[in-house]
Amino acid sequence: MESRIFVQTARQNGRTQVEDMYFTAPYKIMRPLYNGGHTDLILMAASAGLLASDSIDAQYTFGDGSDVSIRTQGFEKVFNTGNGQAHRHISIEVGENARVCFLPQPVIPFAGSDYCGSMTVNLQKSSRFLCADVFTCGRTGCGERFAMRRFENRLCIMLDGKPVFAEHTLVQPERRGYTGLGQWQEFTHQGVLYAYAPGKEDEILAFARQKDGLPDGIVGASHAVQGVCIRALAMSGDTLFRFFERFDQLV
Repeated sequence: MESRIFVQTARQNGRTQVEDMYFTAPYKIMRPLYNGGHTDLILMAASAGLLASDSIDAQYTFGDGSDVSIRTQGFEKVFNTGNGQAHRHISIEVGENARVCFLPQPVIPFAGSDYCGSMTVNLQKSSRFLCADVFTCGRTGCGERFAMRRFENRLCIMLDGKPVFAEHTLVQPERRGYTGLGQWQEFTHQGVLYAYAPGKEDEILAFARQKDGLPDGIVGASHAVQGVCIRALAMSGDTLFRFFERFDQLV
């Protein structure tokens, strides 16, 4: 199934309004939640998860001065795709003086699944932006650990048309192991957070490096060409997601 999502916002009368929006099954965006000048959007799905040949194309355009947070209703499950593959591409445009936080719930690749995801973000110098990607090694409660066929995810951040950050995650358990020293070891979830908030980078790094910031995991944080990158491993997707969610207040 091919699914499309499109959202366009603008700053009007002191708050962020949704100017245009459409979506196709099985996705739906809840009625926007307005809180002063800020707007929350929640993406819902009627399906249980992604199957072979499922394809999602999501486009978000946030106009100048928009202040928006986007979250998803629940974890994204990728079922056994057999010889096929599930795809998801996200494109985000962030206007001048706009603030956007994109925080989807973690992805769970089931045994035998093949998933390819990508996200491209275009920022302006006066923008502020936060996004996170979290995924698990499998359904650990069912004894699945790195039982997927393939998991791939790409993130590219552009600033004024020039690339300033890129991340490429590729997991192929048939080709190599992922539980050794310096890899996942005993951890079950991996996450990457990128933040672009001029003038706040040191504050974000200090917050990430707190001793007890992520009690059941490990965290690494560093400057990117522009912005800040935080990588983490944890024993729980919910714990890792909540840790990343706390950075919303700093951007």
